[in-house]
Amino acid sequence: MRKIRVGFVISTLNRGGAEGKLVAVANGLDRERYEAGVYILKTGPLKELLTVPYRDNLIPNKYSIAGFAELVRSFKKDKLDIVWLVGTGDTGFFGRIAAKLAGVSHVIVSLHATDRPGKPTIDTTNRYLNEINCLTDRFVAVAETHRTHLIQTEHIDPAKIIYIHNGVDVSVFHPTIPGKDKTTEDDFGVPENVPVIGILARFKPEKRHDVFLKAGRILLQTYPDLKLMIVGDGLNRESVEKMTDDLGLRDNVIFTGGLDDVLPAIHRMTVSVLCSDTEAFPNAVLESMAAGVPVVATDVGSVREAVKNRENGMLIQKGSPEHVAEAVALLLESDTLRKSVIHEGLKTVSDRFSLRQMIRRREELFEELLNGDKRRLDSFE
Repeated sequence: MRKIRVGFVISTLNRGGAEGKLVAVANGLDRERYEAGVYILKTGPLKELLTVPYRDNLIPNKYSIAGFAELVRSFKKDKLDIVWLVGTGDTGFFGRIAAKLAGVSHVIVSLHATDRPGKPTIDTTNRYLNEINCLTDRFVAVAETHRTHLIQTEHIDPAKIIYIHNGVDVSVFHPTIPGKDKTTEDDFGVPENVPVIGILARFKPEKRHDVFLKAGRILLQTYPDLKLMIVGDGLNRESVEKMTDDLGLRDNVIFTGGLDDVLPAIHRMTVSVLCSDTEAFPNAVLESMAAGVPVVATDVGSVREAVKNRENGMLIQKGSPEHVAEAVALLLESDTLRKSVIHEGLKTVSDRFSLRQMIRRREELFEELLNGDKRRLDSFE
């Protein structure tokens, strides 16, 4: 039997949640049933993690007619059965039209955001493409509430949109081994007995690094040795570093920059914090839970589909450094609460949000499309 050929298309493979998830899915598809390839319109460091064939720098800018023609030729040459487009923007625009011209049978568009400050999630051009029925077979949201948002706010056809939760490779994000020496310094120069609260997020305004830093300043009044770890990079880094200095926190903050492997950073955290004003279904929350690190997260987007307050994490209102500090302090002070949250977090990811489950649901979607099953599927839960 000929293998099903699936092409994943993405704008860049820079470090990020959607990008990392594409790599994990492309690498993790059943090799006996599927043949995967990745088409990167620009490029990015995560391409080095791919174990399937890839092509990059296909359409380096939006005026590259030659690049678009090459994308069409690539789809035809590779005889793709399915094209999976990650996001809209240039990917959704060029990818859908190229797939149609190349005669690809099925096109899927996955969406990973709820909104962008000052901008709609889906740009005007892709909104028009969404209305052309033959260009998209399925839209995939990352959570149930995210699906509802995209229907109500972005006006996507409910019959075409499903949700598939993000997933984490639990075998990789396993907790550190208990009983290690707590007095030695780690890779970040911090003694193991010093508490560290961390945030994993690109430097974007909606990630609210300002809330994280202000919460840290509050906590330092009680925990003077506390360290704040900021994992990520981005255009707003300079402004975050300036705020760090303005708040007098330079000696307490560790900027790791963008990391190809975030595991050592997550494992070093005593508490992982998500301060965002907007999210769809953040990977950082699942990764922290899978690593055995308790999570404090703002109750935004679809976060509560994974985090249950005081059960497997702590939910707080957005925009409040005081609430962040209070929730972190509760976890630092109560061994019973912290251990319970860690245990339930690990169970939640293992039972509901594993990488294997996420890949299996995508494979089910492929089979459903190729078998011509037209039933309306709201989810694969």
